Amino acid sequence: MIPSIIVLAAVLGAGAPADAVKVTAKIMNQSWGPGEGGQIVIEVTTAKGWSTTETGLAAPLLQIKVPPSVKLLGKVLTSMTELKENEFIYSPYEKLLKDSRTRLPFTLEKLPDESETIGLTVLGYVSKKGDKIGYFFRERLELPLKSQATASEVDATDSTWGTLDVLQIGDKADDFELTSLEGETVSLSQYLGKKNVIVSTYRAFW
Repeated sequence: MIPSIIVLAAVLGAGAPADAVKVTAKIMNQSWGPGEGGQIVIEVTTAKGWSTTETGLAAPLLQIKVPPSVKLLGKVLTSMTELKENEFIYSPYEKLLKDSRTRLPFTLEKLPDESETIGLTVLGYVSKKGDKIGYFFRERLELPLKSQATASEVDATDSTWGTLDVLQIGDKADDFELTSLEGETVSLSQYLGKKNVIVSTYRAFW
């Protein structure tokens, strides 16, 4: 039996208010050199009255890309269904941020070059507590690979990640046409800007 492949795409509404959510990252370490360890500390904070867990994803999703000189410590998962266990999956790595502060341990494989950085993307939904309307947010950070470094924000509209050529959460899909269950041809542009659209594709053999 070949397992089902499920593809999910959504047309998302307006982005989150600028002050609704804030993402920061820094490196904490005692020493610095080959074989030494440290932690990447990521904090996701929301403004008063806002929450990242009431709509959309169960928790903000972290995508992290490290250079060859860094080894992240954690179990690398083998399927998307295991992501709920809150460990790393694939490369670049992804992880659900179930706590407002997350510590990612790492070791240095070798002394990094001055120009090396760690790429961080945090995306999810934020909403006012008790409100069913969720607003999408995506924050991108670059963390210099230096002792006690602090990350800086970079262009969050660039959603490319890893080597997979796939639509990222929050991207605007190109127009396309599909045949409905009733045999009618429908296009994305018919609904774009009017309502959320979910497209599910199943391919399986039983």
